[in-house]
Amino acid sequence: MSFLQHSTQMIFWRGIGISTSLLTAVFLARILGPEDRGVLAIIIYSITMGTLMLQLGFPQALIYIIGQKLYPESSILSTILNYNLILVITAAFPGYLTLYYFFGMSETRAIIVILSIIVSIPLTFGRHILLAKKQFHYYSYSVVFELTLYLMLIALFTIWLEISINFVLISYAISLSITLIILIIYFFKVYTLEIKPKFEINILKLCFKHGIHLFATGFGGFFIQRINYYFLELFSGTRSVGFYTVANSLPSIFSAVPQQLATVIYSHSSGEKDDSNRVHLTIKIFCLVFVVSLFIIIPMCFYAENIVLIVFGDAYAGIGKAMIILTISMTLAGLTSLLFNSIAGAGLHKYGTVVLFINIITLSISGFILIPKNNFEGAAISTLITSFVSFVYIIIVFITKNPKFHLKSFLGHGK
Repeated sequence: MSFLQHSTQMIFWRGIGISTSLLTAVFLARILGPEDRGVLAIIIYSITMGTLMLQLGFPQALIYIIGQKLYPESSILSTILNYNLILVITAAFPGYLTLYYFFGMSETRAIIVILSIIVSIPLTFGRHILLAKKQFHYYSYSVVFELTLYLMLIALFTIWLEISINFVLISYAISLSITLIILIIYFFKVYTLEIKPKFEINILKLCFKHGIHLFATGFGGFFIQRINYYFLELFSGTRSVGFYTVANSLPSIFSAVPQQLATVIYSHSSGEKDDSNRVHLTIKIFCLVFVVSLFIIIPMCFYAENIVLIVFGDAYAGIGKAMIILTISMTLAGLTSLLFNSIAGAGLHKYGTVVLFINIITLSISGFILIPKNNFEGAAISTLITSFVSFVYIIIVFITKNPKFHLKSFLGHGK
């Protein structure tokens, strides 16, 4: 299938996923309130960060390794399967002790969080293998199924019991677990996998070589969010975290479209031998996303506060300005992701690490200055500044590494 067909598949199913995520975001915002919504946001991001730290970018590196056919596919899949088994077994108990004794988390909540992390790890590996094989429809099915099941379980708990953060986390863990079971059944049915005590260490070394930079990029994105949460909680309390989380809900959902296109670009670029084709494709998608984003940003500038009141309710009145700022920020982040994934598909993963350090330094300084004075709006402005700086940097890298193309290429006048 062509890039256009794959992109259409991803965007169609992502549209369904976006709708489901939006319903979930609105539902949680209304039933939990700003305070508990802030606490839940911190826990969910902690689960994601824990998963990323244990993966070290290996799943993302698999797309490049499988795409380049650097090892027999059966060896790669069997090695990754065994690596996952060892990883989740060795990480579970120490992780539980860390949450329970060092972070003071309740026993029940610590178990749920650890379960979510150890299930998320193999689930992420499986999904990236699907991307490497260009099976974007199965990848999309798994994402939509997980999101839909998550929403349904929350709704059931709300009907049967009094909803709480723990019940939401249980819903999250169950949706991940059932999705993983289905994915495992699919892999054993379609591929030849062997569970042996030995695996090829060279495959893991190659995963680390390319994955560590992708890890830096992915971890940086969530760590940046955690910096904002930390400053907001420190200077204004968890209620402000809740306001910021809700203000970022719609912008994050909108940014999912360029993120999905970036994923397809990375998968196609990893198997592309002609750099000219890769660059032309990237520029076309970049221009398309930029134009489409304008149709989202402009109405948002005029109607953000009305959208907040209609969708999230009066409890979140006043976050419209932050939502506008974050919409622009997420657009820049999406465009940055497009360009970086194109570069990474050519084997230049190291620039993800540079972007990480740029983001951490910029956000830490701007956040420390702006958040104490401007609360969640300061966090939004800090995020925008950071997104702009990394966006400018990645454009410079993209042009530098592709000397036949220059800045006017992004305006549709490339050679």
